Amino acid sequence: MGSAFFEMNIATTGLFAAQRGLAVTSNNINNAATKGYSRQVLDQRASSAMPGYGRGMIGTGVDTTQVRRVRDSYLDQKMWGQKPALGEYKIKAEQNSIIESVFGEPSDTGFTKVFDDFFTAIDNLSKLPSEGERQEALRQMSISFTKYYNSAAQKLTEYQRDLNFEMKAKVEEINNLVTRITSLNDQIYRAELNGDIANTLRDDRELCVDRLSQIVNIDAKEVDVTRPDGKVDKQFQIKLNGQVLVDGTYGRLLKVSARTEDQKKNPEDADGLYDIKWEDGLPFYMDDKDLSGELKGIIDMRDGRGSSSFTMNGEQHDPSITYKGIPYYINKLDQFVQIFAKSMNDVYNQAGTDGGQVYTDLTLDDGTTIKIPKHALFTYTEGNSKTPVSIEDMLLRDKDGNIVLEEVNGEFVAQIDYSKMTAKQFSVSDTVYDGASNIRTNFEHDPVDGSNPNPSSNDLLLALGAQKNNNKMFKDGDPKDFMISMFSELGINAKEAAMYQKTQKNVTTTIENQRLSVSQVDPNEEFINLVKYNQAYQAAAKVLTTMDGIYETTIFKLGNW
Repeated sequence: MGSAFFEMNIATTGLFAAQRGLAVTSNNINNAATKGYSRQVLDQRASSAMPGYGRGMIGTGVDTTQVRRVRDSYLDQKMWGQKPALGEYKIKAEQNSIIESVFGEPSDTGFTKVFDDFFTAIDNLSKLPSEGERQEALRQMSISFTKYYNSAAQKLTEYQRDLNFEMKAKVEEINNLVTRITSLNDQIYRAELNGDIANTLRDDRELCVDRLSQIVNIDAKEVDVTRPDGKVDKQFQIKLNGQVLVDGTYGRLLKVSARTEDQKKNPEDADGLYDIKWEDGLPFYMDDKDLSGELKGIIDMRDGRGSSSFTMNGEQHDPSITYKGIPYYINKLDQFVQIFAKSMNDVYNQAGTDGGQVYTDLTLDDGTTIKIPKHALFTYTEGNSKTPVSIEDMLLRDKDGNIVLEEVNGEFVAQIDYSKMTAKQFSVSDTVYDGASNIRTNFEHDPVDGSNPNPSSNDLLLALGAQKNNNKMFKDGDPKDFMISMFSELGINAKEAAMYQKTQKNVTTTIENQRLSVSQVDPNEEFINLVKYNQAYQAAAKVLTTMDGIYETTIFKLGNW
């Protein structure tokens, strides 16, 4: 048999359950627009019944067991598995598009325009070789042509530096997320010691993991850990590309360190690019093929040089990052100016149609006289200087700095070293830079000596103009074919990255919609719950009122009979 106020106690449990249900419903409604919030539900069950000793067991009311969030961990895992690819191709699509804008094709300032203008100026001068205005026009077009490559290479280097700082920012964001997650792990552990579920803290943690998974590929899961006293705790762990990043309240942090000159990955790299390392001193493998996420996209675009081996500091190297990023396109520009300048200079320095070269004497410090090329249309600048180097400064030298000579018909001849020429420092020669009248127009013309016995002759200009369609200059064909091939390659990479980004966006959007269908607050459902708990509250209150009337009659009125 229950107590004297047994029925009132039952009604009170219903009152408190309805009140708690209203609180949970109110919380859901007010967090409907909160990012990462998972809908919460109140679990309740009938209280343990009292024995009736053969007359039937009597219910004792209702118990609220827990407030739990509605969330599907399987969908979380699916999302965290797909987001790295989205982050990687998002970066690659953006950066490839930026590189395309550098070359300005098609436009009035792109390669095709400056290339055609340069050869048009040669053709115009060939019609009137001695006209000063046409000579100046060729000089200006030659300078514009070299500045196109200077500008393109400089912009690519600036974008590489921008990506370098963006990589540093991503590392800092990873560290901030790790610190936040470990702090939440500690708060969750403390909050759940008494059996509660830290719903809001878990939502916050998974929102952090959502963002972390787009920056870098991770494996996140909650595992059972047995304590020395035999109790089993839940411990949240995250691995970054197979390496421990978070283990409960312990988190590993990353750091960046600037590369020295001898640590450069590519000869085209800007100074001071960052390497990523673990703060505990262990290596972080930036070139790991399994790495993914926004961080991978930045590394590939910043360091990717394609698959071709290269020579740096006198040693042969294989590229650590084989994606075609900024160093790859800088290298392609360098290749163009080196091959193009050599082909044009070989023609420009010809003594006649037979291809023989014009040489001049150079006396070395030891008194030896050697032959060096006399004329050049294109050279380069060094360091921060705007002045083009002389032909003597361009000569091929060995590792000790001595000029490399070859014997030709009993004379020692030196050749120009084009491997030092880069797109960033590509320039017209010092003689052409000094004045338009110094441009050679025919094979007998010698601007250095000031002799031009046949000023109306244009045979050299015609030979220079023919280089426009010289399909043997490059493996890809003529000069324009080489550049168009590079533009096509860039366009394909940009479209491929955009396609993969779109595909991954569709995949992650589908998964996100599935998650929302499970976890998102449905206002209609919450309004129904609001009515349900309100009615339950009123019903419980009515029971209390009824029982109060019964007890009032029993105690105060029946006693007076």
